[in-house]
Amino acid sequence: MILLVLGFGALAPAAGVAAAPCAGVDTALTEAREAASAPLVAQSVSAEVAAKDVSVGHYFAEGAWFVIGAEIPVADGEGYFFFERAGGAARLHDVWGGYADPSEAGALADWARALGAPDALARCFADVVTR
Repeated sequence: MILLVLGFGALAPAAGVAAAPCAGVDTALTEAREAASAPLVAQSVSAEVAAKDVSVGHYFAEGAWFVIGAEIPVADGEGYFFFERAGGAARLHDVWGGYADPSEAGALADWARALGAPDALARCFADVVTR
């Protein structure tokens, strides 16, 4: 990324440089979020999976929506669980798992938006899974 130095030491992206794909999305995977996410993932799969066996690797949130990237013992690789919080409860919309290359980022973001996910969250998810 090219940065321009403005007065008083402030930095701003140079014109024509795209913003970071996860700008505006909360991506902090804190211990509290990890602890709260594992049971949600365990309850969301049809196989018997204990929360202690869920390995949370990613967390993205924008507004009422959040995505948990997690590995479970009955699946290969990380799955991305799309939730929306409404009335104090988390509602699972869908799960994405697999491998994708950068050329598929647009289609993945479109898929997430079709679920109802906010635009920035959809772009962030697509960027992360295609790296």
